Amino acid sequence: MAALLYRYHRYLLLAFGLTLPIVLYVTDQMRSNNDLEVWLPQSSQARSQYLEFTEAFGGDEFVLIAVDLDPADPALVEAVCQRLDDLPEVRTCWSPERMQGVMEEFGVEEAERRERIERLLVGEGTSLQGIVALLSPEGRADRTGTVARINEVLDYCQLADEQAYVAGVPVFVAELDRIGSKEANVKYFVVTLIICLGLLFFTIRDWKLTGLVFAATVWAINATHVLICLVGGEMNLILNSISVLVMVFTMAVIVHYLHYFWDAQDADLEPNRERRSAQHAAEALRQAWRPSGLATLTTCIGVISLAWSDILPVQQFAVAAAMGAVVALFTGLIATPALVTLCPTRRPGSLLPQLDVEGYAERILRARVPLVVGGVTVLLVVSIGLTKLRSEMDPMQFLPAKSRLLAGCLRIEDELTRVDSVEAVVDFGTDDAPILEKLQRVRRLEEIMREHPAVEHTMSLASFFPESLSDNILDASRTLQKAQEQSSYDDFTACDYRLWRISARVNTRGEWSREEVLATLNDKLAGEPVHFTGLAPLLETAQLEIFDGFWKSVLTAFALISIAMMASLRSIRLGLVAMIPNMWPLCLVFGLLGWAGQPVDIAMLLSGSIALGLSVDGTFHYVSRYRRSRATGMSDWEALRAALVETGLPLTQATLITAAGLLGLMLSSFGPTVRFGVLMIAMLMAALVGDLLLLPALLGLRKRPTERSTADPAETYEPAHAA
Repeated sequence: MAALLYRYHRYLLLAFGLTLPIVLYVTDQMRSNNDLEVWLPQSSQARSQYLEFTEAFGGDEFVLIAVDLDPADPALVEAVCQRLDDLPEVRTCWSPERMQGVMEEFGVEEAERRERIERLLVGEGTSLQGIVALLSPEGRADRTGTVARINEVLDYCQLADEQAYVAGVPVFVAELDRIGSKEANVKYFVVTLIICLGLLFFTIRDWKLTGLVFAATVWAINATHVLICLVGGEMNLILNSISVLVMVFTMAVIVHYLHYFWDAQDADLEPNRERRSAQHAAEALRQAWRPSGLATLTTCIGVISLAWSDILPVQQFAVAAAMGAVVALFTGLIATPALVTLCPTRRPGSLLPQLDVEGYAERILRARVPLVVGGVTVLLVVSIGLTKLRSEMDPMQFLPAKSRLLAGCLRIEDELTRVDSVEAVVDFGTDDAPILEKLQRVRRLEEIMREHPAVEHTMSLASFFPESLSDNILDASRTLQKAQEQSSYDDFTACDYRLWRISARVNTRGEWSREEVLATLNDKLAGEPVHFTGLAPLLETAQLEIFDGFWKSVLTAFALISIAMMASLRSIRLGLVAMIPNMWPLCLVFGLLGWAGQPVDIAMLLSGSIALGLSVDGTFHYVSRYRRSRATGMSDWEALRAALVETGLPLTQATLITAAGLLGLMLSSFGPTVRFGVLMIAMLMAALVGDLLLLPALLGLRKRPTERSTADPAETYEPAHAA
């Protein structure tokens, strides 16, 4: 191995250097897809019903424009509507005046007309009034471009930012595209790379080797992007965090390898050690490949378990993160040995020379019983909080806290109308009742829906007609015939009046959750030919999928990692004991979140399994050192202490570097990415406590120390190197 490294390390480095421009180019060409549909469950019944609904009624996507004019200026609002009508992306445009005009034409009284558009196009006690632009197929195909053209119309009509707010699914998608674009994330990525460079220099303290290792880390990040592209993946707001994740994966492998390399140097008493860098690199590789490979395996298990989720970006993230972990292992164990062969470095001096590592190890092992009792007690108490976890899927949380769009949406919800919608589809099937009779039945169903306290407004074809149509059947038929001739009403009926639509605006931010609203409406309309679809039911399905996917991924990861741990340690009992400190971070962090009432969102779904896979990294390195010490003839007690002394600094460094690298996620404009970073850092810190406190204490319970091992640590154990 040493001969191969010495002979071929320059060719390896040349290969890395030549492929770096290629991977950078491919990464730059990757396209993004942040459409709302990709964030919703892919194979659920709710999604199938929603697709059938959009096909039948021509889609329900709209842009809601809230205009703040005091005093009201109907002429300006109508001018905006006319310009919006001219856009090919807009199918129909409704304003308060237009909607009331249609109602007046069909005989609805003025007071009734005003009441019907309140909490839809006119707010109560506010100067806001709404314009609804329903999108055509062209508009739905290019949501970002459509929103841009609508904003151009508002600018042309000289409506300042304080006078016009926009909301709706197309606006939300356009904003996701903006905050997920390369331009918006340049600062985020540059700062992340600066953090990476600083952490590498902190570890190595040699600028030449630091620069080369940094280049290898950049290669790993972009090589992962190339693999994502090759398997047909698309970038999205979740996958934007892959760069940081691959960076910390790579640096963790590099840090552990460098410590093995420095150990090999310290053990070599031959003169001219600088000339023996190839042998040292080979010895380090021999020591590092097994624990690093097993750690990568468990990391892959943790992230692949996320594939249980039915949410497409989560599935893509699982595959991408697993590929990134493998690329990180390849880079850390192939590029790094070649680099240290080319630029050998010595172990940097400790920044904490006053730290008594040996004394710390001795105290940990002697206090093993209270540590285990205390740790297990805390684990059991906080684990109760896991039963209190609940899920949440709120697209508003995807936006930055200071986003103008978020502020506008919140004002629209408070003063004008709700963004969440429930679509009730009434299916009359083969019932050939007269249209007038169907309309009256839809009106009765609409009245039942309005009785729910969370339903603030409903709209159907019946909303355009007076409460009681003419007793003269001929006059009523003429009125309905006139309505049929207007294409605008295609939005409320379909399939030759077999399907009728009731659109409800619901308040799910108060005391009623989406789940409760839908359950109550289903109970109220039980026995009626009605089913519910729309954005709110889809988001409710996504909430349940997030929660179900969280538990499936965590339990799957725990089972598979436990098997890998038992196989590695060749002991079922020892493997299960070693998993206790690895469950500690997940139970501690998520248990506390459960006690605090914090709901589970996509960020938590991602972080749980990944943190479980990463936390095993330290366990493998500690157990590997322990078993190697035992093989040299040390007693069980001495081996435990020696492993803690030798792995304490590398584990602490690797964890702190990984946590510091994840700080780059704090700069993301995407809320779930920020929460993902916070949770990952919290669980990594908890994992470090588990590895350096709980794991040695648990293993120390297996055998009592011999008389020799209770002597002064300096007399019984000479460490391989000074930590």
